[in-house]
This record gives sequence, structure tokens and C-alpha cells, in this order.
Amino acid sequence: MDEKEYLTDAFAREAVAFIERHHNAPFFLMVTFNAVHNPTQATSKYLDRFASITDPLRKTLAARLSAMDDAVGAILQKLRDAGVHDDTLIFFFSDNGGPTDKNGSRNDPLSGFKGEVREGGIRVPFLMQWKSRLPAGRTYEQPVIALDIHPTCLAAARARTPIPPDKLLDGVNLLPYVRGDESAAPHEYLYWRFGRRLAVRRGGYKLVRIGDREQLFDLETDPTESSDLSMQKADVARELGAALDKWNAELKPPAWGSPAQQRRSPVAPARRAR
Repeated sequence: MDEKEYLTDAFAREAVAFIERHHNAPFFLMVTFNAVHNPTQATSKYLDRFASITDPLRKTLAARLSAMDDAVGAILQKLRDAGVHDDTLIFFFSDNGGPTDKNGSRNDPLSGFKGEVREGGIRVPFLMQWKSRLPAGRTYEQPVIALDIHPTCLAAARARTPIPPDKLLDGVNLLPYVRGDESAAPHEYLYWRFGRRLAVRRGGYKLVRIGDREQLFDLETDPTESSDLSMQKADVARELGAALDKWNAELKPPAWGSPAQQRRSPVAPARRAR
């Protein structure tokens, strides 16, 4: 396409137009902004808002983030203008932590970055809003995952077709949890895999496996993943390692990336985001 407009603005334009066309009936809209992903480009309209930032990479990141903020605002305003804002279930989240050496982002105080299974690579903002159905202003403390969005949307839409037993979803419907109807945690275990980098979390404990090296962290007391507890809590490490092996055995081999990327087994100490 020969798009003339700054792409973040163009995505907002098209999303607003979609709502205009479809707001009279139930609709699903997913807006996947390229911001703040590459390419590292911004227009003067947004760059001029951050004249005080001297680092050009950081300044451009702030400008791109500001453009996305304007775009989200335009979408929300269109929902209000169409009279469906309060009855629309809205999610906002990032897909991964920042690549701190590439685009001026910062994940501190968390360790790690995009492409890793440390908290700096996987812990991201996650917001939900459904003004007519969910309480406002709450912080839900239990960990959730983007996989939960699918079953939550199915529940919100009152989908009648049951999911076949061989097509079970990894996520859970979050509505009873964020409403306070369900007090238990949505997930007993959460898992991540990126090539030969894997992790599993149960409660506050998280096991990180990079190649053949394993480390155990207590995220409730050590969210920066600085203190390896795998020796002191060997029983917890074994239990989480067994759960991770069982889960991983159910999956196909990683399909993302080149064969060389799949074979990598980095074992260097974790780098702290600056």
C-alpha cells in the first residue's frame, strides 16, 4: 500500500472508520499498532512534544508512544460518540518487554528484555475496561496472560458453541476473577517458551531455564530476579522443572526463528535493564 499518513495515525483512522461502520451491531476489533516497534520513526508533530529529551533514540520512542496514546484516545472517543463505549469490553496490552539496546526503551527495575523469558521480557502492561460490567479503578494482583483474552471474549459474547475437547484453550475467562466472583488465582501454572529459553511460574516462584541452566526466583520478594534460590529451594525447583518438562513435551518444536536461533543456549548471567 502507498500509505501517505504516519502509520500509527493511519491505524487510528481505519479503526475509527470500522467502528463507524459496525457500531450498530456486535463487533470485534483488534488494533495491532506497529508502535513502538520498528521502524524507529516519528513525525515532528510528536517529536516536538519531547524537546527536553536529548537522547535521540529515547526521544523518538517517546514520540511514537505519544502517537499511539493519541490513537487509542481517538478510538475510545469514537466509541463514546457512537454510544457504545460503556458496553464495549476493551483490552490494552503489550506483547513483550522492550528491546532496551534497540529502541531506547527501559524495563527497569526488571531484568531481561524482548526475546527473553525473564520478567523484563514478559511482564507487560495489561488493562481491561468494560464500564457497564466491571468495577473501575481496581488493580488485579494475580498474574494473567494474553492467552486469557480469547476465552474472556467468548464468555462476554455469550458464545453458545462449546469448545471441542481436542481444541481446549490455554487461557481462562477472566471476568469472574476481575469482578471478584472467583477468589482463586486464574492459573496454577504459567509457561513461556522462546527457542531454548523456557520458564514456568507457580504462585510467586518462577523457574527460568536457559539451555541447560536453571534458576529459581521468588518474584514476590525478588521481582528483579537477582537471587537464584535453586539450591536453597531444590524441591520447588524440581517440581517446577517437572511441570515445565511435561508442558513442553505436549508442544511441537519451536517454529519461530532460524535453525541457528533454535540451537542457541545462552548461559551468561542476566543483564539488568539500565
